[in-house]
Amino acid sequence: MEGEITGTIYPSGVTCLGKYKTHVVWDANSTCNLKGEIECSDGRKGTWTATGSNNIGRGVGVLDGKKMRISFGSIGIINSY
Repeated sequence: MEGEITGTIYPSGVTCLGKYKTHVVWDANSTCNLKGEIECSDGRKGTWTATGSNNIGRGVGVLDGKKMRISFGSIGIINSY
């Protein structure tokens, strides 16, 4: 299954969009592993991996050569370390 992840880097307000691939998750308690690429409105690009469920997940990645944390679920949040 393919999908898109969008989010905002706080506190700068830069928006980011990425595509990912994962397996189908059948219920809210099943976990999934995601990985993908991301590109931000300020031109930065990177890759990330995350683990989570249909409700929430967390991961790490590299954005323009710097480590980042990523959280997703009802609200997507991307934070630089």
